Amino acid sequence: MLSGTVPFGDGTKKETEIFRCIERDPLRFGESWTSITHAAKELIAGLLEKDPAKRYTIEQALDHPWVSGDAASDRPIDRSVVDSLLQYNARNKFKRVAVQMVAENLTAKDVQALRAAFMKMDADNSGFLTRTEMVNALRELGVHDKDPDVFRRMVEAMDVDGDNRISWEEFLHASLEAQMVKHQQQIWEAFCAIDKDGSGSITVDELRVVLKDEPTEVIERYIAEYDIDGDKTISYEEFLRMLLPKNLKFRVHKTAA
Repeated sequence: MLSGTVPFGDGTKKETEIFRCIERDPLRFGESWTSITHAAKELIAGLLEKDPAKRYTIEQALDHPWVSGDAASDRPIDRSVVDSLLQYNARNKFKRVAVQMVAENLTAKDVQALRAAFMKMDADNSGFLTRTEMVNALRELGVHDKDPDVFRRMVEAMDVDGDNRISWEEFLHASLEAQMVKHQQQIWEAFCAIDKDGSGSITVDELRVVLKDEPTEVIERYIAEYDIDGDKTISYEEFLRMLLPKNLKFRVHKTAA
């Protein structure tokens, strides 16, 4: 009703293919969703969650801000989200793609708090954050621009597509670091998706498949930034350290192994 398209199997001709798409394909919001608010997208994502235990109940759907008309929560933005935004650095494409892969495996419930923060900052409900909206939201939290360029650099780091505004996806990737410790299962799945041969290490050749057109020397530089033991590959522990907040002590759990 909102987009004029079906959520799974759009373009398929056989019923068996539609059922397969419903069972296996991830939910993606295409171009037809460009003008739809992120509150509506969050509701749809929760209703179409494949895992029944994580899917929104009728009560949760009726209480959802988009249904009740209170899309922007009055709850304050979590300080950990703000810290992640201020520290975000998108220069290493390897890390950016890894975060994206983890984000794609998160459920609507996993990102509910981050969506609430995004909608609270999105004052005009446009579905994007402008530099002004981000500055105003951060100042309300007491984050002052002692360095006049701090907010400009933050927006530039987050704005991957260079359109001078922050989409929900860009905001999620930038603010996810503080939440990563809760999602080691998804981190392990992302690692395995890159480590195609199951050797336990990501090589230059395997990373080239993910980063596609990046030159070999650039990929080697990406790996070198996080290659602690100097073997020119990325182990799962190194991959985990790349994604988790710095100085965090943790145990490695290969929960999907």
